[in-house]
Amino acid sequence: EKIEEERRALEAERRASEKIEEERRALEAERLAREEKIEEERRALEAERLARERIEEERRALEAERQASEKIEEECRALEAERRASEKIEEERRRAFEAERLAREEK
Repeated sequence: EKIEEERRALEAERRASEKIEEERRALEAERLAREEKIEEERRALEAERLARERIEEERRALEAERQASEKIEEECRALEAERRASEKIEEERRRAFEAERLAREEK
């Protein structure tokens, strides 16, 4: 009877040890799952940060292009103003020359 009691006690102890080991494995699996989730979130945040950086770089590039376009447009307006001024001067010279020619012919 005493041997049987010891056998039952050892069996109970073995079952308790198995249960503790199962709980340890479950806790370890939970810990690993949490760590993996945290790592996934970290990677997602890093991807978002990189995407925001790319968007900001694109915004700066577009702003630089806009400023360059404005400068080109200003230069075009200045060249157009110069062309009109040259045409006006040329027209005035042509009129003066024509007036001189007519005045010479009248003499």
